[in-house]
Amino acid sequence: MTDDPRKFPFTQRRLETLSVPDRGRAEYLDTKVRGLAITVTAKGATSAYISKKVRGRHVRYHLGKWPGDFQTVKALRAAAQAALSNPDELLTKRRQRPAEPTLADLWACWWEHATAHKRPKSQAEDKRQYETFLRRWAKRRLADITRQDIATLHQRIGEKSGRYAANRLLALLSAMWTEGRRAGLVTGENPSQGVRRFREEKRDRWLDADELRRLLNALGEAEADAGDFMTLCLLTGARKSNVLTMRWEHIDLRLCLWTIPAAEAKAGDPVVIPLVRPAADILASRLEQANGGPWVFPGSGKSGHMGEPRREWYRVRKLAGLPDVRLHDLRRTMGSWLANAGTSLQVIGKALGHRDLKSTEVYARLSVDPVREAVDKATRAMLETDGAKQEAQGDE
Repeated sequence: MTDDPRKFPFTQRRLETLSVPDRGRAEYLDTKVRGLAITVTAKGATSAYISKKVRGRHVRYHLGKWPGDFQTVKALRAAAQAALSNPDELLTKRRQRPAEPTLADLWACWWEHATAHKRPKSQAEDKRQYETFLRRWAKRRLADITRQDIATLHQRIGEKSGRYAANRLLALLSAMWTEGRRAGLVTGENPSQGVRRFREEKRDRWLDADELRRLLNALGEAEADAGDFMTLCLLTGARKSNVLTMRWEHIDLRLCLWTIPAAEAKAGDPVVIPLVRPAADILASRLEQANGGPWVFPGSGKSGHMGEPRREWYRVRKLAGLPDVRLHDLRRTMGSWLANAGTSLQVIGKALGHRDLKSTEVYARLSVDPVREAVDKATRAMLETDGAKQEAQGDE
């Protein structure tokens, strides 16, 4: 009998009630099979090991997860005795046993999949999320990452970076684990499953007539390139990323058309945008001053095109008195004004490059005035029909 609380004869009951350490890991030793150990991490993960000296060398050999890989304590001891019965094989296994996969290994697996199957923009977003939120976990073993770890990370990102960012990271983690299982890297459960996502509110901010007037006045004070960029975002209703990467080869000023190639369109289909006269005039003016390069908005960075002019956009917002407006709201403004003009959802979707009408349905509630006018007109016609019938009956 020993006074050391870490050493005792293993039983199912005792192993189910092991104390979880505040940090690191605690190790408990079986007094019936010398060298059999159970470790408990601060996250509550338990594993079985051989931990003893074999021929003068300390061996720490992972037997498996407890209780996941063993049904009973008897089965656990049998596995330990089998390993201890052959010291030569145990030492060889110790040297040859592959390291348990880490999050860095899972990311490498996912990145191989992403570069083969995902669009460049999606690849870049995945990499940004990994570098921003997951790099600190790179050396952590997958087996040690729990659902609670991910739930805590999700909550923290939601508080600091917003609900949308937190939910996108959760989706990335789930996809990484799924791909890891398909590739044979992951065998356990997906710890991101069961973590409740934040509810996301659809943003429907758009500019009314007074706000548009203030914005256009402020754009007149903007630096030339940034002002042209923002104005084209508004007049084309295109995504800011597409306007930034606009190339002369895709613009036909004679027909006043801009074609966004399928590879650059979010929906994966080419988008043809009609250029209204003010937009065409801006492009014609820029073409006269172009230096022969491919970009409508050239830049000095690696991409070759201009980066998003955030500082200038903040200044324009301040001048216009619109501190809550985002650049993407300019695209939403085009869709909203189309809806208020009574334009069908099909046409709005075509103008904005939506593949699925679900993306356009956000504008349906904005077109209530044209609908009300149409219903009012139909109602009057129906009531007039009833009146004409009564008049006919009165004549009889």
